[in-house]
Amino acid sequence: MPLIKALIPREILDGRGIPTIELTMYLDNGLSVTTSVTNSKSKSKAGMVSMVDGDQSRMNGRGVLNAINIINTIIAPKIIGMDPTNQAKIDQTLIKLDGTDNRKKLGSNTMLSISQAAVKAAALAHRLPVYSYLQQKYRLTDRLTIPQIVFGLISGSNYGNHNLDLQEFQVIAASNLNYQKSLEIISTIWQKLEENLKSKGAITTTGIVGGFAPNLYSNIDAFEVLLETIRATDYSLSKDVFLGIDCASNQFHDNNKYKLKNVDKALSAADLVNYYQEIKNDYQIIYIEDPFVDADTQAWSDLTTALGATTRIAADKLLLGGMKSLQDATSKKLCNTVVVKPAHFSTITETITFVHKAMESNMQIVVSHRSGETNDDFLADFAVGVGAQSAKFGPVNRGERVAKYNRLLKIFYELNPNHKIAINPQTTTKKSSGANIKKAAQASVPEAPKVLEPNPKVKLQAPQQIEITPINKNNIQVKDLNMTNTNPQPTAAATPAAPTTPAQPAAVPTPPAAAPAPASTGATITAPSPAAPAQPAAATPAVPTTTSPNEITPLDEGAASPAPAAEAPTSATAAPTAPTPVPTSTDATAATPAATTPAAAPTAVKSNEMQNELNQEINSSLQDLQK
Repeated sequence: MPLIKALIPREILDGRGIPTIELTMYLDNGLSVTTSVTNSKSKSKAGMVSMVDGDQSRMNGRGVLNAINIINTIIAPKIIGMDPTNQAKIDQTLIKLDGTDNRKKLGSNTMLSISQAAVKAAALAHRLPVYSYLQQKYRLTDRLTIPQIVFGLISGSNYGNHNLDLQEFQVIAASNLNYQKSLEIISTIWQKLEENLKSKGAITTTGIVGGFAPNLYSNIDAFEVLLETIRATDYSLSKDVFLGIDCASNQFHDNNKYKLKNVDKALSAADLVNYYQEIKNDYQIIYIEDPFVDADTQAWSDLTTALGATTRIAADKLLLGGMKSLQDATSKKLCNTVVVKPAHFSTITETITFVHKAMESNMQIVVSHRSGETNDDFLADFAVGVGAQSAKFGPVNRGERVAKYNRLLKIFYELNPNHKIAINPQTTTKKSSGANIKKAAQASVPEAPKVLEPNPKVKLQAPQQIEITPINKNNIQVKDLNMTNTNPQPTAAATPAAPTTPAQPAAVPTPPAAAPAPASTGATITAPSPAAPAQPAAATPAVPTTTSPNEITPLDEGAASPAPAAEAPTSATAAPTAPTPVPTSTDATAATPAATTPAAAPTAVKSNEMQNELNQEINSSLQDLQK
């Protein structure tokens, strides 16, 4: 196997224009991979800490130059020379270097960039796509399929203009439809939604993740707009599509009560359970994320008991405590679905361990984006490779979101090489008689578009009036925006000293024209001084190794074997399969299984050795987490 030769970190911008980390990992055979990590607008005391500069004079304090220095001066000397397939050893090295529970020393973003790049490099070394490599290495699923996608189309609360209480209003294609058809349906609904909002004179600006953020009065208005939009297409609610919501309930929770704009009085947790039951029945909602704050565990349990058979009650912020939170949620039956974000764990090994334990607890898995995404499509491969039942990457109009949906589309065609896209018969041409040509011409006349009828239930807020005072000394002062955030979220992030100039990494190789010089195994990198940044040692390239395209040698071979802990599945078929609650369709066809049979996973090579390594990684990670 090739070894890691160099790490080249850099500061880039995420989809919101906020700095984040991109990292290129070079191998000593001349190959390289590049990955980037995400940011999030929401923070939690229980969550991992991202390393940001905290220097308000630059990038509003959100720069990541300190994180880049950490990679160059602290992490690189320990990682260079390692085998990228030794994922557990790489991740354990990162965890030990940090030495804190919330990753405040190195930063979860810093650590994840290394861990994520290692997965990509290992897959490349084995000449496998990332999703196939993950499936063969960790055996969390015995077949590869595209997860059901939760598309967020309307943004409210912290994602929008705070005029709507709920954070996301989502549309989910029926589970009997293949991914290509699902994407087609959602794209159609997205386009029709924009037309619908414009026809009402509503604002069609978008929120921070790309969903429409119209000037609606209440949650009910958003549901009604989605319903009439779906009716204006050729698709039907509860047959072709269903609805979902990301509540982000902490945004409308205050003084132990929940305050909704379309409800006259503040609601108790028990009242909110009833509210969710009502809108679930009225609007065919099958996905409810973060319906309550963490402390209202009884309400979580009550809602899961009441709706869990047909609805995914998904926990995101509730599980930021990691394995302990998952154990509590499982024992108390607080939810039936867990939202998985690698950034919540800082390494891929810890993320895989969490997914494995959640599956053992019969939880469903939703692999999720964050608000500050990049064009990296790693999450798409990760969702397929671990066998997630669902995934959510936002709407279908932002490059950093679409990159993941398009990657899933490519994976879909790789897994279903015989899949044929239906061709509109009106567009086909062939020789025919004059009578047939006349009939075809008549048939080609498009049908009149469905008319959107006025909906008296939907009310719009008047646009906010902005008063601007006269220019004074070249300064324009904005007076009273009349826009209030009833529950602003503090930014919880590490605030180290002002950033220094990043330590310069080794000279970047120029692949593929000239292979990089090989790294000397004894190279050391000293911490930079203000006058002279540290320079990682250069190296000479090794002769590229040749491997069979699908050959997987024992993975992470040579890693220290931890003491035995919980036993992992011993075969692919032993991997737990979480039940997938699907609402009963009003149409018989909606309940039928997908027409396309998922492709079998690529044949595993040396599966016993791989399984032993999986046991080592899971056990070692569990021990570290239990400590």
